[in-house]
Amino acid sequence: MLADYRDYLRVRDFRLWEKDSKEALYVRKLGRKKPQTFEVYREIYESRTADVIANIAICLIRQTNYLLDQQLKTLEKEFLELGGLRERMTTARLNYRDQRTNASITPITLILPMVFRFFFAIPLTLASNYSLQPNHDSPAKRSGTNNNPPRRSRWDCGYR
Repeated sequence: MLADYRDYLRVRDFRLWEKDSKEALYVRKLGRKKPQTFEVYREIYESRTADVIANIAICLIRQTNYLLDQQLKTLEKEFLELGGLRERMTTARLNYRDQRTNASITPITLILPMVFRFFFAIPLTLASNYSLQPNHDSPAKRSGTNNNPPRRSRWDCGYR
């Protein structure tokens, strides 16, 4: 749009305001008013000529471009310092997990794994001799009527 407004002024031989002209400074001051609504500019748009309105639009476009450039520089700096959204979300999640686990560590939670290892070490070593193989010695197979294994396997927990 900036190029269109410049072309409009150039084709009709209207003057393009300089950056520091009194008119441009006035429009830039208007751009700092809060809140920014159309009402701030309504009187100007309704009472000025087309070349003034085009120059005001150019001033506002330049002001907007400047603010967007500043925002992009800030976002780039934040990205380099803090990382992207995914990195920040991962960091936040890991910090949350660390806080939860650090808050839930008590002496009993430190001792319980040792107690379980001590009391269950012997049964686990004995259980390692057991096999969890399907039991295909179903009555149908023994009788010779059906050579396929049963649909539901029965698990034999006997020694290997």
